[in-house]
Amino acid sequence: MKIVFFVIALSCISVANSQTLPDGISKNPVDSVSNQPEVILPVADQAPGSAKKYERKATDLILFPEAKKTILDANYQSQSNEYVWRYEGEDYANIETTTNSLNLRGLYAINDKIAVGATVSRVIKGKSTLKYGSASTKDGEKLNRESSGFRDVVLEAVYRVMDVSRDRYDMNVGVLLSPGIREAKDPSESKDGNAANGGNEYSLFLKWGRRNLGNQWSVGFQLNNFGESKSKDASTKDVTKTDSYSTIEINGDFQWLISNRFIFGLNMAYQNLGKYTITFADDTYDDYDDAPAFTFGATGNFLITDDTYIKLKYEMGAASDRDITGSDGTVISMEDLVGGVFTIGVLKQF
Repeated sequence: MKIVFFVIALSCISVANSQTLPDGISKNPVDSVSNQPEVILPVADQAPGSAKKYERKATDLILFPEAKKTILDANYQSQSNEYVWRYEGEDYANIETTTNSLNLRGLYAINDKIAVGATVSRVIKGKSTLKYGSASTKDGEKLNRESSGFRDVVLEAVYRVMDVSRDRYDMNVGVLLSPGIREAKDPSESKDGNAANGGNEYSLFLKWGRRNLGNQWSVGFQLNNFGESKSKDASTKDVTKTDSYSTIEINGDFQWLISNRFIFGLNMAYQNLGKYTITFADDTYDDYDDAPAFTFGATGNFLITDDTYIKLKYEMGAASDRDITGSDGTVISMEDLVGGVFTIGVLKQF
């Protein structure tokens, strides 16, 4: 299996959600913009005997605030992806996407066991560039599309099943919900699109791990469901429908307290991309095969003041090739999918 790159998220919002290409081939360039609140990396236990040995921190891998407190994560993200559509071994199109966004997540602990929160994100600019290759009659031509605006809000509820202060381990279970309350608009060459889901999305997750003498580790499982979604072309008003589908994610995180003011972490994850069908306004459709994807990343948290941190994070990922079969039997292979996400932000508990 040839492995190429992919970036994982709770839900994927496309800068160019769907488009019908010349030569009778219609496809959906995937610009993955994660709506999901990302896992916030942790600060480890202080020395044994310290009165604050089990104090929860804004950098904990298994995030949960102290009772009656709030953790805020405000960050800027820059994401890029690129991949190739190949037809009978020749390049049909090369696609590059970039997305810059501002994100604010808040998590409030009602008590020692239950926390609720929300994430609000705004895409400053999302851009996709498609350049036709030798397998197309438009060889050398380019299409540019842009999107911007608020993503649909992500709501969350978390239950603290275990805590290292009494159980030796930490464990959270929870649910994330992003209701598709706004109409999704696909960008065209003349008009920008938006960043709405176009449908309901939810995730169920479990994370288990331990804080131990300055170091932390965690493993997690997440089930993501993307409900049937619809999007409207910003120019033609044609509606594209994507069937509902599910994905799973298995992840692992590690963190080390390098000094009193610096925490270093590594993360990795596996996720499948999902199998689904996209149906266009003229009733033609594309069937997307499933494919595995992998993500690897590193994080640095720098202590500024008491429980206030500057976070730097970079993730890169890879996905295997996947076939896209049109209603006319044409098969396009999506290959060489690579990308990365850079994050800079501030973490604070108060």
